[in-house]
Amino acid sequence: MKSIRIYLFSTIILVLLASCEKEIVFNGQISAPLVVVNSYISPDSLVAVHVSESRFFLNDTTTFNNINNADVSVLVNGVFIEKMRYTDNGLYTGTHKCAVGESIKLSVKIPTKDEVTCEDKVLAKAEFLSLDTASTLISSYYNTRAEYDRQTIYYDTVFVAEQRSYKFKLKLKDNGNEKNYYRINIVLTQEMFGVLYSFNVDLSDNVDPLSYSTDPTNVGVENNTYNIFSDDIFNGKEVTIKCNFENGYSIYNPKYKNEGPTNSKFLVSLQQISKDYYLYLKTRSNSGGVSLFSEPVQIHNNIQGGLGIFGSYSNNVKIILLQP
Repeated sequence: MKSIRIYLFSTIILVLLASCEKEIVFNGQISAPLVVVNSYISPDSLVAVHVSESRFFLNDTTTFNNINNADVSVLVNGVFIEKMRYTDNGLYTGTHKCAVGESIKLSVKIPTKDEVTCEDKVLAKAEFLSLDTASTLISSYYNTRAEYDRQTIYYDTVFVAEQRSYKFKLKLKDNGNEKNYYRINIVLTQEMFGVLYSFNVDLSDNVDPLSYSTDPTNVGVENNTYNIFSDDIFNGKEVTIKCNFENGYSIYNPKYKNEGPTNSKFLVSLQQISKDYYLYLKTRSNSGGVSLFSEPVQIHNNIQGGLGIFGSYSNNVKIILLQP
């Protein structure tokens, strides 16, 4: 009898859910596509920008139309420098190499559309004072291979696969004369068969400041997919940030070094990012973590007359070698 009641209850729920479905016809006006500009600048890098068109939110397609007839100009500190060259797939490149302190402005002109502009400042590297690391072995296993020596069979270790827990402590010195925004990014790089591979380490919001009661990374409060924080509570001070994560990699026997990855290392990057880039990443994080019944989050946009992001960042990188 109990199973019958459960069946009836499930049937009622399905009927109620089905009755809630209602097709709503959109009767509003579809606006013309806007120009979408995406670009990031950093010291000693060439300016490049991707230009495309926005799409209507009810459009079934998942791709954007690239724009190949734009007139893209680069201005440095208000002075025209060059027109960028179209390459492919909506990408425009220039020859100007960015320098710290420069104000870079892009002007995008497209036939039949209004001019679109954006501007940001090239940032100096953050003062990355030190990096302390520690790791704990969680699990490991040996991969072996049967080898023959005359009539004797023995088993040789090809590699050891390890899963480890890592704890990094990054110490930085904040510039007290300005408002600063930061991001921590960790990448594992390996070489295999002559090709360099890179893997982003998922910190899963495990970025936390030490010795401060207020949490600038909003851990436990908001999503922090991109590991960003500001200097709100440590302006002009030295601060230690800790990162905890797990990662696995294989240590190959030198005898079989040509069969697996070599030169494994962590690239630990402390980035100083512009306010617009910070707000863009912050709203991107929040938009991906809201519940079904939450208000939608508007993604930060600093493109005048269009959509997208023009951000600035600088990298200060320290390398941790993973010894075989």
